[in-house]
Amino acid sequence: MGILAAPLPLHAQGGPAGAIRGTVTDHDTGAPVARARVAVLELPLGGVSADDGTFLIEHVPPGSYMLALTHEGYERRILTEVAVTGGRITEVRGDLVQEVVDLDEMVVSGADITDSKEAGAAKAFLDYLRTPEATAIIKAKGMEPAAPAGVTPSR
Repeated sequence: MGILAAPLPLHAQGGPAGAIRGTVTDHDTGAPVARARVAVLELPLGGVSADDGTFLIEHVPPGSYMLALTHEGYERRILTEVAVTGGRITEVRGDLVQEVVDLDEMVVSGADITDSKEAGAAKAFLDYLRTPEATAIIKAKGMEPAAPAGVTPSR
């Protein structure tokens, strides 16, 4: 298997274009960040990092640029003074810091519902299911009747 190498394309204004290749990683773990958005802020160019955190942006005119690295759950990172030279690939590395979201305190409390109307209605329904009339209907439908409170039905 051979490797095909091609020169980078010429920029529309006549000079050779360059490229930006890089890796996006997690600041704390060093792990690659997949699907991070990478944008050249001064141009309508960008891309998305692969599963291994790498990206390649081609057809970049020579110059100095800012790159924005973004991913949900991380703080936005701006890389400045990314210098692109015609006919060359500029290597960059950007790490993203996980975003910390402060939430207001939440208090969860419970209430005893054993004396509520809903609990009374549920108990009345369960008591009905244990009556001979309800048991006959349940058996006629091929189902198991409700077991008395505290008793696990046998199989």
